[in-house]
Amino acid sequence: MISTKKLLYKVIEAFGVDYVIEEGASGSWRYRKWKSGRLEQWMRTNTGNYTINQANGALYIGNWYPMTYPVAFYNYPSVSANMSLDTTAYVVLTEVDADHKDKVYIRGVATSSMGTLSAFSLHVHAIGRWKA
Repeated sequence: MISTKKLLYKVIEAFGVDYVIEEGASGSWRYRKWKSGRLEQWMRTNTGNYTINQANGALYIGNWYPMTYPVAFYNYPSVSANMSLDTTAYVVLTEVDADHKDKVYIRGVATSSMGTLSAFSLHVHAIGRWKA
C-alpha cells in the first residue's frame, strides 16, 4: 500500500514540478533544498562594529567579513548581498567574494572613511546547487 504522501510526490513528479525536499535554519541563515538540486540560502543579521577606513584609490574599504553557509554548495553559488550601515551620510557599496562553496566573504566600500560604525546589518541571498 502506497502512502498518501508518496502518491502525491509521484503525481507532482509526473507533471515535472520541482518541490522543496528540505528546509531549515541555522542561526540567522535559512535554506531550501529542491528536488532538482537547486539550493537557496539567505539571511539577515544585525552585527556589531565594522570599520571602513582603508584607502583604496578614491574609495575606502573595510575588512572582509566571512559568513559560513549552513549547507555547502556543490558548485559556486550566485550571491547578492547588501550591507546597511547606521548612517546615511555616505554612499556604501557591498563587495562579495563568492568563490567558495561553504562560505561567503563580504566587505563594505564607501566614498569616505567612515571609521568604526557601531552597528550594521547584512542581507545575503545565495543560489546554487546541492547536487550535480
